[in-house]
Amino acid sequence: MTLVVFLLQFYTVDRIYLYFQTDAMWMHIAAGSIVAGNPVAQNVLDYLAIHSQNVFLTFVFTVVMRIALFFGVSNNYFPLLVGQSVFVCAGLILAGILFEKLLKDKLIAFFAWLVFAVYVGLSTTLTLPYTDGYSLPFITGAALLYVMKPKKRTMRYLRSFFLGFVGVIGFRIKAQAAVVLVACFLWDFIAFVRDKDKALLFDWLVILLGLGIGSVIADLCIRSMGMNLSFREPLTLFHYFYMGANEGTLGMVNHEDWLFSITYDAKADFVEGVKRILNMGLFGYIDFLSEKFALVFTMPDFGFDSAWYTTYHPVPPYDAVGWEGFFINLFYVGGAHHAEYFEWMKSLWSIVMLLPLFSLPVLFRSRRKEELFLMTAAIGIILFVLLFEANFRYVFSYVFVFLFLGARGLEGVADLIFAKRKEKTLGKLVTIPA
Repeated sequence: MTLVVFLLQFYTVDRIYLYFQTDAMWMHIAAGSIVAGNPVAQNVLDYLAIHSQNVFLTFVFTVVMRIALFFGVSNNYFPLLVGQSVFVCAGLILAGILFEKLLKDKLIAFFAWLVFAVYVGLSTTLTLPYTDGYSLPFITGAALLYVMKPKKRTMRYLRSFFLGFVGVIGFRIKAQAAVVLVACFLWDFIAFVRDKDKALLFDWLVILLGLGIGSVIADLCIRSMGMNLSFREPLTLFHYFYMGANEGTLGMVNHEDWLFSITYDAKADFVEGVKRILNMGLFGYIDFLSEKFALVFTMPDFGFDSAWYTTYHPVPPYDAVGWEGFFINLFYVGGAHHAEYFEWMKSLWSIVMLLPLFSLPVLFRSRRKEELFLMTAAIGIILFVLLFEANFRYVFSYVFVFLFLGARGLEGVADLIFAKRKEKTLGKLVTIPA
C-alpha cells in the first residue's frame, strides 16, 4: 500500500502541474540560489529572517536538490516533490509499525493504517513540498521510539538518544513536532513521581543529549548555507500567538492587515496578543476559540485553487485527457470531479476527527503510559492550533495519532461485545445442581 501511495503521489507531482504554497516558494528560490552558487535575493532573506522556522527546511531543500544534480536531474522543483513523497511514505511505514505494536487486534490496526494511507495518498497538502510532509517521519518516528521498550540498557539509551535527536530535527522542520516531545516529558515525569523509577532520569539525560547534539547539527547545517540567519522558533511562536489572538471570523486572518500590523518584535507581539485576549473577555474568548475549533475540525479546504496560483503559474488545462485530465479535474477547484473529491475528503476528515471519541472510555481506564502519551499528543496539537494560528493543515502530521485513538476505542468496544457474548455462552453451559 505504501508503494501505491508513493506511485500515486509520484505520478501526481509529475503530471498535473502542482504548484507551491507561498512559503515553500520562498524556500525553493533560496535553495535554488544556494545550490547554483548565487547570492540569495534580499527579499527572500527578509522572508526567512521573519519566518525563521523555515530556515532549516530550506537546508533540507538544498540537500534534495544537490542529490538530484548528482544524478543529473537539473529540474530543482521536481526533486522536492519526489522528496516530499519519500518522506510521507516513510512516515506512513513508521505509523504502521506503531499501530501494529500497540493494537492487539491486527485487523483493526490494518484498517486504521489503511485509512491513514488513503488519507496521505489523496491529500493535496501532503503532496506539495512543505513542512507537513517533510516533518511526518520525524513526528511518527519520535512517537514510535517513545513506545519502544528495549530490555537491554544500551539499546534503551540508544532509543532515548535518537528520540531526542529525531524529535528536535522534526521541531526544526515544523514547530508542531514539539507537542510529541512535551507529551513524552509529561508522562515520563508522571511515571517518575508515581513509581520513583530513577532510570527515567537517566533516560531523559540521554534524550536531552540527543536534543542538544541535534540542535548543534541543525545550526551547523544552517550556517553551511552561507546565510546570516539563525533559528528563533520560540520567538516566532510569540509572533504566531499574536496572529492567533487577532484572527477574524472563523479564525481566518486578513493577511494584508496582519502583515502591516505585526511588529515582528517577540515581546511586543506577545503583549499585544495578551491585550487582545483580555479585551475579548472570558466568554468572548471562549466563543472565539469555538470558531477557531470549527475551522480546524469541520471546515477543511482540500484541493488547489488555480485562480490563487495564476500569479506564478498558468491555469492548468482542464480539458486534458487520460489520467492527467482526471487528476487535474479531481484536485483543482473548478474541475469536473472536484466537488466529489472535496466531499470524500471532508467525510474522511470528519471520520478521522470523530473516531477518537470512541477511545475516551477505554483510555480513561487505561494504565498504559504509551496510550495516554498519544492521547496527550492529540490534546496538545488541538491546544496548539487554538492558541496559535487556527489552520487545519497544522493537524495533518498528527492524523496517525487520531487514527490510533479511534482504533483503540473500536478495539475496546469489540472487547466489550465479545466479553458479553462469552459470558452468555458460559452461562448457558453452566448447570446448577438441584
